[in-house]
Amino acid sequence: MKVHITGIAGVLGSYLAELFTKMGFSVQGNDIARIDEAWRLKDVRDNIRYIWKATQDLTQEDLTGVDLIIDAGLMVADRPMGTSSPEFTTLGNLLPPLRLLELVRRMPNNPFLIYPSSFNSLYGHPPGTAFTEDTLPSPSTVYGWTKASAELLYLAYHKSFGVKAIITRVG
Repeated sequence: MKVHITGIAGVLGSYLAELFTKMGFSVQGNDIARIDEAWRLKDVRDNIRYIWKATQDLTQEDLTGVDLIIDAGLMVADRPMGTSSPEFTTLGNLLPPLRLLELVRRMPNNPFLIYPSSFNSLYGHPPGTAFTEDTLPSPSTVYGWTKASAELLYLAYHKSFGVKAIITRVG
C-alpha cells in the first residue's frame, strides 16, 4: 500500500510516517518545511519520499499510485494569544482541504482519504461529555469553526462526488 501524508513533518504526520514505514508501507508526504528542517522525520527520512510543497500545490503526478491520503496538514492552529487574523485562519484551514478534495475527485482511481479533525477545538463541551457521530460542533474560535467547515467539505465531497473519505476526531 502506498500512503501519502500531508503535513508529514508535523507531530501527527511524522508519527504516522514512522508507523506506516514500520508496517512496510510505501510512504510519501508533503510539507512546507524543507527536509533539513523536518527534524521529526530524522529516523525515517531515508525511507520516505518527501515532497516540499504546500497541500494546495500538489498535482496528480505527486499522488500517482497512492492508495491512501491522510490529510494531517494543520496549517493554522489555535493560538491562545491570537497570532493570526480570522481571514488567514479561514483561508489556511479551508483552502488546502478544498484543493486536495478537488484533486482527488478528478483522479481516475481516486485514493481513500482520512481527515483527522480537531476534536477538542470543535466540541467545546464540558469534560466527561459523551460524544457520538451526531454530536454537533460547538467551537468557540475561528479555528474551531474552520475545522468544522473542513469536516463538512469532506462530507460534501463524499456524498456529492463519491470521494472515499473518513473523518476522525482526535483530541
